[in-house]
Amino acid sequence: NDLCGGATEDTLEVSYWDGSQWVTTITYTSTSGTPYDNAYFQEFLTVPFSDFSTDFKIRFSSTETINGDDWYIDELVVGPSPCSPPTAISIGSITDTTADVTWTPGGSETQWEIEYGPTGFLIGTGMILLDNNGTPGETLTDLAPETTYDVYVRALCTQFTSVAGPETFTTAILDCPSVTNITVEDVTETSFEVNWIAGGAETSWKIEYGPDGFTPGTGIVVIDNDGIGEVIIGLDPDTQYDVYVSAICDGFDGVAIGPVAFDTFMGIEDQVFEGFSFYPNPVSGQLYLKASSQVQEVVIYNLLGQKIMKITPNSLAPTLELSNLQTGTYLMQVTINGSTGVYKILKE
Repeated sequence: NDLCGGATEDTLEVSYWDGSQWVTTITYTSTSGTPYDNAYFQEFLTVPFSDFSTDFKIRFSSTETINGDDWYIDELVVGPSPCSPPTAISIGSITDTTADVTWTPGGSETQWEIEYGPTGFLIGTGMILLDNNGTPGETLTDLAPETTYDVYVRALCTQFTSVAGPETFTTAILDCPSVTNITVEDVTETSFEVNWIAGGAETSWKIEYGPDGFTPGTGIVVIDNDGIGEVIIGLDPDTQYDVYVSAICDGFDGVAIGPVAFDTFMGIEDQVFEGFSFYPNPVSGQLYLKASSQVQEVVIYNLLGQKIMKITPNSLAPTLELSNLQTGTYLMQVTINGSTGVYKILKE
């Protein structure tokens, strides 16, 4: 029969009449968190009658608290005893995505149904796996890492079934090595290239990027499955971004490493200021600027988008001391009268 209990301290007794008295064979108590908490469950009651040619009686009696709930009983079937439920359910060889289930048969049955799902799931709503090779035991696959599961095993025989469980286990932490040495290169106004060193033999990675300070899981995701490194396009000019990289193992994301921050640029010389000039270029020491209106701000970036220096001269002829910069190419962002232009400079 199927039973459904409430969430408070209610009891249900199942008894049979042995010819002289009522004999209680089992008592259920419904409290929050038990299998009888507002959920249907199936039970079998074995009545020790040797002569089924005579009438026999089964009684269901309930005791409720003041605020007690009700018990519901349906699908009551009377017939030969079903096969005994399996015993000694055991979970072994647990990984991050798989687990082996074994048990001891209750009789001579050769088929079983395994039902499993996140801990606390209702019987009838889980994943079903049929074992019909005559040998008790199957491997559960495609499990989620670091997740607790319940497992039930049902013997299949005639029209009756008997269920054992739940047996509870937790999958292992995802074994997915983290990437290292994330680098951002070739930053332009609207693109960048990101590279890293793989932590193991993985061949797929997730790149997630977004505005400075974004929360991982809310950014833009690019999947790289054609080798380490990816060029990302479609960025906004003159914007600071963060980027994270995580390995993908067995369809699950590893730990996201980052953030690595960088800034996209304004277009090179996209603003031409009348009367503005600078020299010398290439430069080895001091860089001299000259303008017809006050230079409000000057910012020097390297090609990774990193800010190297910033001054606010508010002068017609500011001077930048660049002797400490390493040899290479830099971008100089100049602001005059609220407008911004970007210029390439070479450091000798």
